[in-house]
Amino acid sequence: MSHKSWPVFLIGCHRSGTTLVRYILDAHPRIACPPETKFISALYQLTSYPQLVPGLLSLRMSYNDIFREFGACVQGIMDTYARKRSKIRWIDKTPNYYKLLPFIDDLFDHKVLFLFLIRHPLDNIISLGEQFTYISLGQIDKEIQDAIAHYGLGFQCWAKYWREVNETILSFASLHPERAHLFRYEDLVHKPDKTVEHALHFIDEEFYPDIVQNAFTMQHDRGYQDSKINSTQEIHGRSAGRWRQWNSAQIESIWPIVADLAQRLGYGIET
Repeated sequence: MSHKSWPVFLIGCHRSGTTLVRYILDAHPRIACPPETKFISALYQLTSYPQLVPGLLSLRMSYNDIFREFGACVQGIMDTYARKRSKIRWIDKTPNYYKLLPFIDDLFDHKVLFLFLIRHPLDNIISLGEQFTYISLGQIDKEIQDAIAHYGLGFQCWAKYWREVNETILSFASLHPERAHLFRYEDLVHKPDKTVEHALHFIDEEFYPDIVQNAFTMQHDRGYQDSKINSTQEIHGRSAGRWRQWNSAQIESIWPIVADLAQRLGYGIET
């Protein structure tokens, strides 16, 4: 069965490399992968309005009708974007949507594919700590603000946030293995062509040998995204394994928070 017409969502923890993957996918001749869309979170919040569902049910809509209409709204917005880019298909890359996986699945009547990017927790934690500081708190995503409000600020906060995001992803993927493709940041930076080829094959798209190179030479739309991508000119592995610069006390203070889940995802701290 071909999945060429199915929506695709690229999701991972903030600072796991999703913007890098977005640039590569956006270089595909058939695929438009825009900056983070965010608006589905607002659509989800709309459904929590206490009189929304009763009001729509009074219009002789069923629950399935409601989700179908909301899904058509998302599809229409994203299809329009793809057409404006002269592309056939779209992929939505929004890390925040890890909280909305069942909702998104229902919007598209379970005819939707998910690309999940994972990264070594300690490297991801280091990057989160560098990106989100007291100076930038007023400009960050609501989900990050919620994580800080819930867990505090610092490496232990980011460890708990990494765990929350990746537990959610892994749980959903285990329930829908035929529609979920997990891949690793480390494989992306060390074996980019093979890793991208596998991801494209999963969504039933052709791999083009020059796609990774073209990702850094073409113009991409600006919007919500990691600003560091603006100065990125190639894929490199310099950010993989930075946690090895930590001393043993730093590692031992963080690793127990993520250890069991990290090991399930194939990560360890053996040097």
